Amino acid sequence: MAANMAMSNGSDDRAEFMEAMSEVITVETENVFSQTHAVWNQEDVGGPGSALMIFGLTALDPARFMAALEEIIDSDAAKAFPGNLFAGQIIAMGLTPGTHWVSFMAKDVETLLNGVETFMASDDFAEYAEDADEFRRVESRTMSQAVLVQGGE
Repeated sequence: MAANMAMSNGSDDRAEFMEAMSEVITVETENVFSQTHAVWNQEDVGGPGSALMIFGLTALDPARFMAALEEIIDSDAAKAFPGNLFAGQIIAMGLTPGTHWVSFMAKDVETLLNGVETFMASDDFAEYAEDADEFRRVESRTMSQAVLVQGGE
């Protein structure tokens, strides 16, 4: 990660992009996290136009939370999602509380929203959600769309 940041921070393209963006945006938060789970349904998702929905969660009962997470990540509903799912632990998330996160990524906003709706209407999610309020609390839900993706070679 440090090597990728150093390469990106020194590029003319990044400097030009950051200058243009600084005129039209305000940074609301920055996140640091570890990724512990991934469901790769579509390798080519993640470029410009891709959409991401992140749920910030607090594990009230970490053992039950992790057991339920393992089960839903391995479910048919997760495997049928039209994109990728990720989960992990929060190291820092600005002023937003939370201990864990789960995200959904799809090729565009429409696919993301339809996919999340279908996932949450599934029998697998209904089983997960049945007693989820006992072991986790949803702290935040954010959505973003990639306008530029910079990365290593």
